[in-house]
Amino acid sequence: MQHVIAVLVAFAPRGQWVCLNQIRENLKANEITMDNLEEDEAIFRFKQQWIYPLVAMGWLELGKTGQLQEWVRWVISIDVTNTGHRTQESRENEVVVQPNFEIIAPLTLSFQNRWELECFAEHVQTDQVSRYVLTKDSLNRACENGRTIEEITGYLNQYGKYGVPENVEITLVQWGKQFEVEGLEKPPLYPRWGTIEDTELFVWPKEASKKGILYPGFDLGYYEEVNKLPEIEDMYDNLAEIPTIWLKNNREYHVSVRREIITKAIELKTCIRLRENDQLRTIIPKEIVHHHGLWSVHCFLDGCQKQLSPDDLKSLQLILPGINDSLE
Repeated sequence: MQHVIAVLVAFAPRGQWVCLNQIRENLKANEITMDNLEEDEAIFRFKQQWIYPLVAMGWLELGKTGQLQEWVRWVISIDVTNTGHRTQESRENEVVVQPNFEIIAPLTLSFQNRWELECFAEHVQTDQVSRYVLTKDSLNRACENGRTIEEITGYLNQYGKYGVPENVEITLVQWGKQFEVEGLEKPPLYPRWGTIEDTELFVWPKEASKKGILYPGFDLGYYEEVNKLPEIEDMYDNLAEIPTIWLKNNREYHVSVRREIITKAIELKTCIRLRENDQLRTIIPKEIVHHHGLWSVHCFLDGCQKQLSPDDLKSLQLILPGINDSLE
């Protein structure tokens, strides 16, 4: 896996798209195998363990072409020599607070400062810069989890390149007064950054340590009581559009229909029942992959990850729990 990341860093500077197949070919050309796994299985694990988490964190962007080839590009600048240590006075940590309550943050913003920012602001988009917005809900959430309006405005004044616009600061103070509840003291859910002997780490305030570090941070009283279970129709989107025959019995389909059924199962996060040698087996499909014009399915079968071809999926049935999951 380390070789794959090295190739990705070398071939894809920030903003430049690189095809995952190009990474595969480069590894093959250099006779590098990934963890002694089969090629497709190794690529599948690489995407699950590296690509998708990096995309979720906003560091990578993932795209597909018309041929369903997958491409990735770095959203952030990659500097393998960067140790991550920045001073609080660094201009790389400056943000811009706008009168419309938006906050513009550079991609160079340290993780320490980004953590604090995301404690009280809603993330909108990350491209050339990161955009956040201050909302009443985001401020309320921050106050419920231990932050104060004074701390938030103090942070924005400290790191705001042009300070905090007057209308924004007045509104934050007004919201803060609405959030105040007399006599309510709760330890914060979000830890704060601190230092012990120049080592950065999360520090929990004394109030939290009194009740234990595993304080849940939520009050059951915040949730509305639900007295009615959802209907089956509410559990599945566009249930009426699913062909009844897919649900009714286990039968053979044309290869194109098999792919449609598998795609629908992935979309609904449900399973497929296969008939193999007069035995019924259940798979949980995770992803359809394409290679040299052919497709296959990465799935879980009997608790293990498998890769099945269309020939392995001749007789199948879409299973929707609560509708047709009985074996009778």
